[in-house]
Amino acid sequence: MTGKSNKYNDHATVAIAKQWAGRFKLDPARVLAVELWFKTVPEHRFYSPEGHTLFVHVGFLSADQIMEVIDYYKTDWEHWKDTGKKAKWMTFR
Repeated sequence: MTGKSNKYNDHATVAIAKQWAGRFKLDPARVLAVELWFKTVPEHRFYSPEGHTLFVHVGFLSADQIMEVIDYYKTDWEHWKDTGKKAKWMTFR
């Protein structure tokens, strides 16, 4: 999660998490907010419904880049639900 701006000490809140969920059409229960009192390098993580880490990126991602990542995993996930055929990333050790 990120704060609402790039200002120092502008931490993420539950309200901001809900806004992100709505903006990217995500289940609000799966978008987390942690109140941090300092600004760090952004880190983006996506998890499967089973809790497996699917994607990690350290650094800035634009809204379009975030949507590309969501669409990539969402498309494979929907294909698996319809056909039962798993994508490579769905095989966990």
